[in-house]
Amino acid sequence: MELRTPTLTPSPHYKHQNISSYFHIPRWVDSITPEYKRLRLYVGKKYANQALVVSFLLIAMIPLWKMFKSKILSKKKPWSLKFNHSNWPWLHRILYHSEVSRIVIFWGIFSMFFIYIDTYEDLLFITKRLGRIAAASLPALLFLTMRPSPLPNTLYLALLPIHKWLSRIVVLESVLHTIFYMYYYYRIGAFYKCWKIDNLYGFVAMFAFLAIAITSLPKVRRACFNVFYFSHYLMTWVSVVTIHYHARPGVPYYTALNITILLSQILYRVYHTRSTVITSIQVSPSLEIVEFPKSDLARSPKLPAAHIRINNKHDLFFRNWFYHIVPLQHPFTIASLPNEHTVKLIIRKGRFPLKTNKEYYVTGAFEAEYDFITDSSNGWFSSIWRRNQPLQQRLFDSSFPMSRNIKAERVLIVVGGSGISFGLPLLRELSYNGVSARLIWVCKDIKDLNLLSHFKGTQGVECYITGDVNEDDIVIDYYEDSNIENDVFRIDTHESKDHNDLINEDDYEIDFTASFRKDQPVKTVPNSSKLPAFQQNFDKAHEHSALLEDPLSTKRLYGTHNTSMLTDFGEDYNCNSHSSVCKYQNCSASPPAKSYKSLVKSSISSEIDFEQFKNIKISRNIGLFYGRPNLNFSHYDWCLQSQCLGPVYNNVSGETECCRESGTHADHKVDRSKIWVVAAGPNGLVDHAKQWALDGGLQCHIESFAV
Repeated sequence: MELRTPTLTPSPHYKHQNISSYFHIPRWVDSITPEYKRLRLYVGKKYANQALVVSFLLIAMIPLWKMFKSKILSKKKPWSLKFNHSNWPWLHRILYHSEVSRIVIFWGIFSMFFIYIDTYEDLLFITKRLGRIAAASLPALLFLTMRPSPLPNTLYLALLPIHKWLSRIVVLESVLHTIFYMYYYYRIGAFYKCWKIDNLYGFVAMFAFLAIAITSLPKVRRACFNVFYFSHYLMTWVSVVTIHYHARPGVPYYTALNITILLSQILYRVYHTRSTVITSIQVSPSLEIVEFPKSDLARSPKLPAAHIRINNKHDLFFRNWFYHIVPLQHPFTIASLPNEHTVKLIIRKGRFPLKTNKEYYVTGAFEAEYDFITDSSNGWFSSIWRRNQPLQQRLFDSSFPMSRNIKAERVLIVVGGSGISFGLPLLRELSYNGVSARLIWVCKDIKDLNLLSHFKGTQGVECYITGDVNEDDIVIDYYEDSNIENDVFRIDTHESKDHNDLINEDDYEIDFTASFRKDQPVKTVPNSSKLPAFQQNFDKAHEHSALLEDPLSTKRLYGTHNTSMLTDFGEDYNCNSHSSVCKYQNCSASPPAKSYKSLVKSSISSEIDFEQFKNIKISRNIGLFYGRPNLNFSHYDWCLQSQCLGPVYNNVSGETECCRESGTHADHKVDRSKIWVVAAGPNGLVDHAKQWALDGGLQCHIESFAV
């Protein structure tokens, strides 16, 4: 069967398939005319080109969709809870929380539409279309991996889930294309055609796709990351070349797009890569701080929590160029602020050790993308925005190098492990710009807290230790964090001074010790009957959904100067913190006596001297707890600024009453579009925080640190 044709003019009898025939089972059509062949090729090429254009249009609309979704959700009350209490909890998870399900459903429907439309119940039509649509989807796949992303206000890491699942759909299409064609040739007695050179290119392309899919599986990817990265990149080039020679009719425009994207990435890496000599400071058995001059970066970051990519610098010239072409680099988040002269990275020790006084290649920085922060230091947007500012604010910004245009009133940041490198600079920037922010850091080893002494301005940090702690292994030394880098008077334009004073004097909104279940009374929050109806439903929806699995009771870890005593935190203790975190009660859990030293020795080199990390220095502005935090409606009250402030005096009745029943509290209105929950770290932590935020109708920004 000869499939090539010099001209692809549409048949005069070409008309769209009848809608009712789409419900018929496709079949093999044995007897076909030359005109039917030309029709099949023409229609296949037509819909493949349309799929290419539509895929790019859909990807280009991602920033608009994000903006549209955030505005719509912020104007409505959390409607999703009705699904949570209905007979369709799976619908709630798919539509509202499962990003993977939405991606698979959307792009699956997209692919099926272009594969099945106008196939005239012909299985060979569908077989050819499977391969054609797979080839047409490849440019969009490569576009999704471009770093930085050409899309405005979009971090390329946020596009990787779409890239991952769309690529799996493409792999499935290519495999089905191969299997159906092999069966078709076997059926008509022409199996020898499988070994034609054009078809052999197709086999190579399919095996390249399979190699990418297999090495991309989570277990394989984590166990052999270098193999995954190298095979992913090499097989991408193999598939681009072999598809070009396999496709009939040819796909020169697809190939040109693919090669343009790949070559542009190589040129960008080479142009934005510099060499630097690092300094490594080990702060705990598993964490280290890496420093190098910011002047060594090809691009200086503008916003907090940007990231860079680091690779070894080799002695051999050709080996260095090989790694410039093959992007086997390791990404790290910048934990220092953009206006600091030294770049600081918080790194968990692993298979890519960074050694002091060794030279490395650094690519970047790659700017972080936030929906609620924009840089106001330069550019045309800055000039327009600054014209609308009061004179006092403009004078303040001119002497303040970190002035931002922040569309947030309150930000709750939840991070786990080395995700602190993302949350810490964001917290500091928000605080310096007068935005109320809290940072919850969940870490396993209490010795990791040593890293906080290397940063200034850590007010609002609450640390939760989930690993075993032995009080004989640590000495907690609190110091006064009075001299803060970039010390700027904190102006909170969103709250009145009186309101802040009330919160600082008597704050009941935060009680991480409670799991908020029916069999456990909570003394630090008002009776649930006093709460709004939504908050009662919100609490019920999350009473068994902790931030991390199996939430534990928390214990306040309190250490005086040069003492190792871990004592319970009394209910009258008031911590001096700018984060409005004041009173904690019912802290009764005791940590196990097992030393954490035995846990880390199995994964960390035995050469590490654990005694050097025994003395832990932290600021008195930092809250320290044992156990796992549990996001609940007390945090929700803090986000909405609706926490109970105690009894208030009623001027009309002359009596005291609950603040929730007062007219002042009833008139309190909150713009949920300006309240953000930011999560970074392991998938489990990020997913729970995201679910909690979305169910509460709050804005959410996530960064997943998972391979």
